[in-house]
Amino acid sequence: MDGIAFQAAEHLAEGARERTPIDTGLLHRSWQAVETGALTAKAKNEVHYASFVEFDTRHWISRNIVPGQRFMHRAMVETEDKLKVLVKERVEEIIRGSFNGK
Repeated sequence: MDGIAFQAAEHLAEGARERTPIDTGLLHRSWQAVETGALTAKAKNEVHYASFVEFDTRHWISRNIVPGQRFMHRAMVETEDKLKVLVKERVEEIIRGSFNGK
């Protein structure tokens, strides 16, 4: 199953990037996938205001609620489907290999 977590993290980072609104472009450019262990990885964005754009927040001057963009949430839902495909393909590959003597 080696590499599947990183592939899923890459897919998640790309999905979030595609959905991230662009003002200055910093938030959009800052998505990355990082391998965190042998079977683990994560998508991350270290821009300090990423969570404010993702979730509802209150504008600091007008006090109006600014609705969240939910770019990460939508990317996560899509990545769940992609992860299922990646795992299914890898399991089928392993099974085929065991019957072919590989």
